Amino acid sequence: MNKKLFLAALCVVALFGCQAPRSTPTSNANPQTGNTTGDGRTVIARPESTQTPNIIIEEEPGVTGAAPTFTPASTVQERATPVAFGAGETPQAPQEQLTALPTVNIDRPLLPTPGPTAPGVAPNTPKVGSVGAPLDLGGATITVTGTQRSGPNQGDLPRQGNEFLIVEFTLQNTSSRVLTFDASQFTLRASDGTLINYDDVTFQDNVLRTADMSPNQTRNTSVVFQIPTGSNGYTLVLGDAASGGIAAIPLN
Repeated sequence: MNKKLFLAALCVVALFGCQAPRSTPTSNANPQTGNTTGDGRTVIARPESTQTPNIIIEEEPGVTGAAPTFTPASTVQERATPVAFGAGETPQAPQEQLTALPTVNIDRPLLPTPGPTAPGVAPNTPKVGSVGAPLDLGGATITVTGTQRSGPNQGDLPRQGNEFLIVEFTLQNTSSRVLTFDASQFTLRASDGTLINYDDVTFQDNVLRTADMSPNQTRNTSVVFQIPTGSNGYTLVLGDAASGGIAAIPLN
């Protein structure tokens, strides 16, 4: 009997001695990253992202059903098509294709000039006019009204030893179509046969350069030349001066 009681007491002591005392868990949660519940559990707060990553899904070319790859948008580049070059060949930049501008033909004759002369036929004889008298050119009329001489004028400087000769005249279109008058159709011929082209000055407001004139239109204009200072004996030639022109008007 005593032996049974002793064994029962020994079992009770062994049973209570194997159980470890429970201790209350302590919380070491960071107040910025976690919260502690009443039962001792620590809840960790996950920081939420304020930016959504820009993800572009690219499919691998030529592969059906392949898993898509994710590439950040900042690293996406355009894929250039590879070009194969042979041995010794180098890539060349594409040449720019130039588009030819359309040409425009303006059917407006210049100051009338003599036509081609047939073999054995004498060339046309230029008409001779005079200052102050109208001269019929065949479709147009010119009247030289006077001349003026000028040295340096409003920034326009003649060459050393020269002066400007200003020839003033009136043009009238007596034809039934638009005529184009150009300063290049007027040449000054010296007494020794020297030909002087016009001078493109700016001090003359009515200086002739190129003018389209309608039928019956009249225009007061002028052409300027450079001549040796104090020289005389000049003739205004209209048309192609090398072939004699169509008209000649002695000036002095």
